[in-house]
This record gives sequence, C-alpha cells and structure tokens, in this order.
Amino acid sequence: MSLGRAILRVWRGTYGIYGGFLSRVGSTFPLYLVIIFCVTASAWATLGQSLDPFSAGRPLREQKRCSVSESEQGSAKLREYVTRDGRVFAVAWNGVTQPDLRPILGDRFNDYSRSISRIPRRMARSAGRRIRGSDFVVESFGHMRAMRGRAYIPRLLPSGFTPDEIR
Repeated sequence: MSLGRAILRVWRGTYGIYGGFLSRVGSTFPLYLVIIFCVTASAWATLGQSLDPFSAGRPLREQKRCSVSESEQGSAKLREYVTRDGRVFAVAWNGVTQPDLRPILGDRFNDYSRSISRIPRRMARSAGRRIRGSDFVVESFGHMRAMRGRAYIPRLLPSGFTPDEIR
C-alpha cells in the first residue's frame, strides 16, 4: 500500500489507531486546525491596548515602572513592555527576520505603511530606519538574519523611562 493511500485511510478512519478520532471529527477536522491557528496567531499584545493575561507571554521581569514579558512570533522574539495599569506601551524584537508588524501596531499599521511608502526605495532598505507616526515610533535595525527593533508610544512611557531602555 502506498503512503498516500495509508494517509487517506487514516483520514477516513478505516486504518490505524487514529481511526476512531478522525471518523468522529470527519470533515470538520480542517476547520479545527484553522481555529487553533487563528487563536494561537494572536498570542501577543497590540501596542497601546490592554494586555490580555491569557495571551501574555512568559513574564521576564517586574520593575517598579513596568513589567516585561516575552513571546515569539515566527523566528522573532518579542518583549512586551506593560505599564502598571496593564497597557502595552512598547514592543521590542530580535530575530532572523522582522516580525509582522500588523498585529503589533494594530490600528496604527495603516499610518506606518503610509510612512514607509514615502521613504525613497534605496533608503527603505538601509540598515537602520526610524518611522515616526502620529502617536508612535517604530525603529528597526540590523541586516538579513539579524534584525532587531522596537515600537513604542512616547506619551505612554512611564515617568523616568527612556526609549533606550526598550531592548
């Protein structure tokens, strides 16, 4: 029997130890996979919004002015900086590639993409870039396979907290 036929038989529930499970879920199994992917894909906070305690990453450290938690998005490690009242005021990342900024910036992403489109093409590919939006700042540095950066809302920074502390 070919591997393809064996997989098909497992899927239909007529072969192997998974047969009972797959025959019960039947054709809705792909739907379950999509739901699980969508729920886990949003497991980080959006800049400026409250941090959901169930989607928060692993807590790294508590400071007097804020707390920092770490999570992953693809190949990038994200560090979320949260004020004492639970709002995310900054996100820093490092990794092989830059993370998808759409879920990180939320409603601010359209403003960010408009700002990026106004940069000349040769400058957009430079090693360091700073985009200042209406109420946020996005800085990215590095080169291929070694990207890092940060996004923050200056008005939400705790008193005495500087952007250089966001790493």
